[in-house]
Amino acid sequence: AVAVALTISLWDHALTIGDEIELVWRQPWTFLQLLVMINRYCGEASLIFIAYTFLRTHITTRCRAFGILVGAYCIINSASSQFALLLRIYGLWDGRKVVKYALVIGFVICFGITLTFAVATLGQTLDSLRYLQIINSCTTSAKLKSIVGVWGGMVLYDVYVFLLILTNEFTRPHRRNIDIIKALSRDGALTFLVRDIHILYCHKCNPFEW
Repeated sequence: AVAVALTISLWDHALTIGDEIELVWRQPWTFLQLLVMINRYCGEASLIFIAYTFLRTHITTRCRAFGILVGAYCIINSASSQFALLLRIYGLWDGRKVVKYALVIGFVICFGITLTFAVATLGQTLDSLRYLQIINSCTTSAKLKSIVGVWGGMVLYDVYVFLLILTNEFTRPHRRNIDIIKALSRDGALTFLVRDIHILYCHKCNPFEW
């Protein structure tokens, strides 16, 4: 599964490298661009390291150390992604203070939920994480019900930001209803929907079975 995740990540990067060069590398640099690029390249580097480490993990203690590593990676990656989203939306709204406060408060609350459940999930996982030689893999027998809260915090923040975008568009004067749809498309509404549907689907998976 780790190899599959790494392959998909690198393939996605290859498909979007043209847009990356045009929209990031050839443009004046901002903190948001720097954050997104660090998140992207460090994320891929982390996956490569995780995949390499996984191939050398053949005892239970290493499985547990590996579990801590993956948990930390997921938390940091989630935080940086959500913070990048915060900066992007704040920029779209011309840096209005009320928007800044709304985004920051939402981020703190929702990421706090994610972090709390992530720590709980990691604790449950480490207690039952074992290396099974018969399948040459680390696995856990724990039913990780708390992982719903990990995904839930991220989805909640996305929904919260999506509602802020809707509020912003419907309070703007538009000549036609189609203008609202175009504005929502420009602000990434479709991306929100696709991403959250994917997250809701993935929450059923056990991320600690490799």
